[in-house]
Amino acid sequence: MMKFKKIAVFCGSSPEIHPKYDERMFQLGQMLAEKDSALIFGIGDEGLMGQVFRGTRSKNGYVIGVTTQKLLDLQCKDESLFDNNAEKIVVENLSVRKDKMIQDADAILIGPGGWGTYDEFSEFAVMVQIGTAKRKPMLFLNFDGFWNAIKDHMRRMREEGFINEFKDNFIGFADTLEEVYPSLEKMREKIDAYEEQGN
Repeated sequence: MMKFKKIAVFCGSSPEIHPKYDERMFQLGQMLAEKDSALIFGIGDEGLMGQVFRGTRSKNGYVIGVTTQKLLDLQCKDESLFDNNAEKIVVENLSVRKDKMIQDADAILIGPGGWGTYDEFSEFAVMVQIGTAKRKPMLFLNFDGFWNAIKDHMRRMREEGFINEFKDNFIGFADTLEEVYPSLEKMREKIDAYEEQGN
């Protein structure tokens, strides 16, 4: 299996998120650690962000947290969580934060989330389109069909000419945790084949 050394995870950080996603996001963090994939995330110890973080640390996985000072103060109540086997990076603004997470990752996972998560996956898609980010797998974690509306809308955008293969061949959906790494592998192979054709 191809090694995904660093995987960025974007997802909701609010403590008010429905708890039905908690276990799967915790297990996602455990899986990253078991596969020796470092977690890159926006630093937060609450919501789904906190779940994937704690899952990774429960298996002694390596964590790279990137955030601004303002968000660090708001979203991370216990900075001691970064004392061992973790790296904390504080940057000047959200734009730099997103760019660093995207550029450093070998793949990107999109968990259930709100406006911030929409902003993050949309920015990566645009960066690929205009050539400021390397094409890499971006996989929506479609737990309980959370991202079905995005999947349907992408289909409509293709049908009506707003996007084409160049603009979405790095995007996929996984309904279960078991599908995550196989899906990432298939997407990576598809991207490599596409690029070998000189695209």
